[in-house]
Amino acid sequence: MGGNVADYLVVQDNQFNLVVAADLDRTFGPFSLPGDTITNQRSILSFMVVNAQNGRLDVHINGHRVMQNFGLGSTDVKRCVQEACPPDILRNGSGNTVKFALTSGSCTLSDVVVWFQNAT
Repeated sequence: MGGNVADYLVVQDNQFNLVVAADLDRTFGPFSLPGDTITNQRSILSFMVVNAQNGRLDVHINGHRVMQNFGLGSTDVKRCVQEACPPDILRNGSGNTVKFALTSGSCTLSDVVVWFQNAT
């Protein structure tokens, strides 16, 4: 009897800065997922917040907003953010993107990872 297995793709490993009036957004991709990715199941987006100064974010996967006006606060404490994303936003194969759009403040992010399910 087959089942599903969790898999992941590291989209961005290095730190990147987002600052109002400078770099307001950053898009990563296109990147590819395996052909047996189960796209009608929920996925997970995770990323590290390295620091933030009153930062607020919108985050999109393939043009679908998965986080809206998400408050990062003001801190230098590193932390991981995870968001359970709706089904049917990932694509088998190529053409996937993740976009971070700053709505206020500034922040440094890193370690963007997309978790998804594959058929076994």
